[in-house]
Amino acid sequence: MRHVVLVVSLMTIMVFFSFSQCPNGWVRIDKQLVVNSDFSLGNYGFTSEYLYKKDLATKQDELWPESTYSICKNPNNVHKNFVSCTDFSGDGNLMVVNGATETNVKIWRQQIEVKPNITYLFSTWIKSVHPSNPATLQFSVNGVNLDVPFVASTNTSLWQEFSAVWFSGSATDADISIVNQNSIASGNDFALDNISFMECGPESPLPIQLILFRAVQNENNNVKLTWTTASEMSSNYFSIERSTDCLNFKNIVTIKGTGSSSTVQDYYYIDENAIRDSVLYYRLKQSDADGRSVYSPIVTVESMKTCNHNFQIKPTIITNNKIILTVPNNETDFVFHIINTRGEVVFKQNITVDKDIRMQNINIPESIKSNIYFIMIKSSCSTFIEKAIIINN
Repeated sequence: MRHVVLVVSLMTIMVFFSFSQCPNGWVRIDKQLVVNSDFSLGNYGFTSEYLYKKDLATKQDELWPESTYSICKNPNNVHKNFVSCTDFSGDGNLMVVNGATETNVKIWRQQIEVKPNITYLFSTWIKSVHPSNPATLQFSVNGVNLDVPFVASTNTSLWQEFSAVWFSGSATDADISIVNQNSIASGNDFALDNISFMECGPESPLPIQLILFRAVQNENNNVKLTWTTASEMSSNYFSIERSTDCLNFKNIVTIKGTGSSSTVQDYYYIDENAIRDSVLYYRLKQSDADGRSVYSPIVTVESMKTCNHNFQIKPTIITNNKIILTVPNNETDFVFHIINTRGEVVFKQNITVDKDIRMQNINIPESIKSNIYFIMIKSSCSTFIEKAIIINN
């Protein structure tokens, strides 16, 4: 799944910023679901596998050991080599972290009650407090990663925002975790602030009362979509949009509305071109005669997902510019990416394999410099990410 990464530059005189967004046509419902989102309550409301160190006025070395964190107003208060700065708002607390020397240790974790079949927006602000070896943060909900790892900047005057939308499906709880995939002891120090999780909803209601929207796979492996309105006023048309990643939707059909009605109206459409071997997401766009439109909650068809996610790459330390890729069953078309630690795609290759061939040799361009990279493979129903080191002689 893709996410929108919006960057904030916090300079001495001027701030340039752009806030995270819900999907097009939706807005954030103004209720913060994260307890102690801005750390104003101190070390409260979340759990961590790191060791908490209290900011002591007479010391400046509380975070000298790795795998420690503190809630304070200035990173320099807890480590003399950390940058002196405020939190994102300028007058509150922030979470300062000295990165662990092992990966995937939970830095911050909170469990939140959610509603089924609702789109939520997760976001947080990240800042390096030391320029060396910036953190590589991975965000997840219920064990599923929110896109590729986010690499903090080496610029210690820069706040960056990570944001991603998440669809709850049948879930009633969201277990949100933040981990670091950088295990280097030197540097790897950062701050977090304004960790947010909010519901997305329609921007403005239309005079159309939708009481049902459902998607069901039928016996022919097509998807039958049904929806019902209790009343309509100046209803123009309905559009059904489909996605395989819950973010990028395409219109597949437009159905004429009733116009104005005070009685129950039933509609249906059969998607005969439903994509196989994939979880499918559908939403209904309702448009009135004045050109206004609003989206329904997203519904899913999970039974169509039959593919295997188990791509494998060998070796993960690449010294001869070659990778051997093991392709899982039912995967024939996918895109192979190499992404640097700044999140830039440095190599991309579309690959098609015969269904009977499970091994694929991939040649890495010699122009790619020796460094740490992320291998990302995206197919119609899976996204695989693996950390790798490329060494060119």
